[in-house]
Amino acid sequence: MGKIQVGGSLQPGTVDTPLDARTRIATLDAVATIQVPYVGMTFYVIETGKLYIVKSLKAREVGSATVALAAVDQYEELFSGGDIDIAEFDNRYAQKDHDHEIGDVTGLQTALDGKAVADHDHEIGDVTGLQTALDGKAAADHDHAGAYAPLVEEKIPEQYFPAAVGARPATLSLPVPYDENGDNMTLVVDICENENFDPGTYNRINMTVWYAKMSVFSDERFYQLQEQSLGIPYYGSTVSFTLDQEMFPGYVPGRTYFARYMWIDTKQASTGWKGFKFSGDVADMEPIHTNFEPPLKVKDTAVASGELMLDYLAGEIQNYTMEADVTVRLANVSNVPFGAALLVNIKRTGGTLTVRGSGQNLQTYDEDKTYMLVVSNFGELQVAVTETV
Repeated sequence: MGKIQVGGSLQPGTVDTPLDARTRIATLDAVATIQVPYVGMTFYVIETGKLYIVKSLKAREVGSATVALAAVDQYEELFSGGDIDIAEFDNRYAQKDHDHEIGDVTGLQTALDGKAVADHDHEIGDVTGLQTALDGKAAADHDHAGAYAPLVEEKIPEQYFPAAVGARPATLSLPVPYDENGDNMTLVVDICENENFDPGTYNRINMTVWYAKMSVFSDERFYQLQEQSLGIPYYGSTVSFTLDQEMFPGYVPGRTYFARYMWIDTKQASTGWKGFKFSGDVADMEPIHTNFEPPLKVKDTAVASGELMLDYLAGEIQNYTMEADVTVRLANVSNVPFGAALLVNIKRTGGTLTVRGSGQNLQTYDEDKTYMLVVSNFGELQVAVTETV
């Protein structure tokens, strides 16, 4: 239904007649008959002489149908300032500082019956999980004897420190020897976890390979090495380098290792091995000399076939026989020191000897002769072949 709008005031045509018939009823029993009530509406009851306000609505049966919110459900008296009767309030409400007995509060006695007295006690078993928690605790009078390192003068003794905690990579400083012939020399260092230096158990550091990571002390300062060997004016100086994973794969700073080193000059004279044991920095400052000429190392004669692998450390002179095809490549030659040469004698009785030098240089030999190959290192490997009659 739409709204009725008026341009002025409404005025009843008879006296003592409310504009809304629902707002004045004879008795409280007539509340149930108020038509189309709404929450918040007020109505006056002649019987009580009081004003009331509707708080909620409920459904009403209209014929055979049930209409929701069609009847007054709850209402209450609406007080005005002039209608307040203090005596009535005193009868209706308790004083602010009033008391209650336990029985005045519904269910309170039942709730209290399930509680313990304020000063009650508990056994350990009364608390779920308490005994298990206590079993995992130490006794109140326990100590930590033997569990921690002792303090000596408020410090932990060094022997209780873990071996590698805070350890830095070791720096090895080794003396450059004097060579009686004024030759250049190169350094070889072997490092092992045991003192036996069994084949395959040590790591070899060659100056010819790692010279760029080494420095030499001379003329009051250190200089980075620019070449694979040292000579005059560096005799009596010191070569230093710091170990790393590239030089020494698997290296662990602070771990104890065994080391040996020697110097080899261009004529293959050597100082012989000198050794030391270390876990940190090493400085061996004793000058050493190469004042003897050791005999050349000769490898036992062997049968060669296929790709021939040549290692200078196996012998400066190596002898082979061949009855089938043999190929010698510079790429398969290793450990020839700077300024040194490897002599290889190959006696042919069958097959073809093929020698591949640098680049695409290729030579073949198929006569029954002894061929001498000379592989030299003056910054780059070179091979030369001569024949016997």
